[in-house]
Amino acid sequence: MTWRPLDRRNSGTEEGPYEGVPSHLTALLWDWVRSYITYRGDFQTAIIRRVALMARISIRADGNSIDVYEDLKKACLSDEQKFLMRSMRY
Repeated sequence: MTWRPLDRRNSGTEEGPYEGVPSHLTALLWDWVRSYITYRGDFQTAIIRRVALMARISIRADGNSIDVYEDLKKACLSDEQKFLMRSMRY
């Protein structure tokens, strides 16, 4: 039995762990990703390409930083496995 606060012990509601990305956390998680791939408001194309490579996300080879960012965002928001970077090899 795991510890739970007294007010939740008899409430009958279970919280997490969640499978995948809960909808109420999607925007916050993307904000965190965006903060990682930007510096002073500019997209860091090299970092975006590295994240995409490690997560096995296809992006435009000749795209500018905004194109590459949009490719990464589209892939992450449409595939939660990619969003959670589960395919990454550290």
